[in-house]
Amino acid sequence: MTRGPSYILKQNELPRVVWDGLGLFNAYSGVGHYGASLYKSLSDMGNSPDVTAQSGQLPGFVARDRLIILPTHIFGQRFQALKPVFPVYSYKAATSRHSKMIYHGLSNLNLPCFGRVRPED
Repeated sequence: MTRGPSYILKQNELPRVVWDGLGLFNAYSGVGHYGASLYKSLSDMGNSPDVTAQSGQLPGFVARDRLIILPTHIFGQRFQALKPVFPVYSYKAATSRHSKMIYHGLSNLNLPCFGRVRPED
């Protein structure tokens, strides 16, 4: 077995890897299929990422204890699921659970478009 950068993450347990779950609930989409395959491979190696998701759009391949369920926004889940909006709530929910993390999105839009700038460290 080769040892790369992910070996250090597994060994030290920090930072957690968190995926923006935008689009991962649809197993028939490209990002959903790719995400499921990558998640399974990482899990087989002992490095399961946490995944943000809305309560009505849970990716079936993610272990329940690895889900970060977003609180429903006042304007509803449809508003929150919009591509420019979802990453804002996803990142906020992830930072409320983990102080140190690698935050990553598999969809073609994974950076918050609105709100505060992310910390540098």
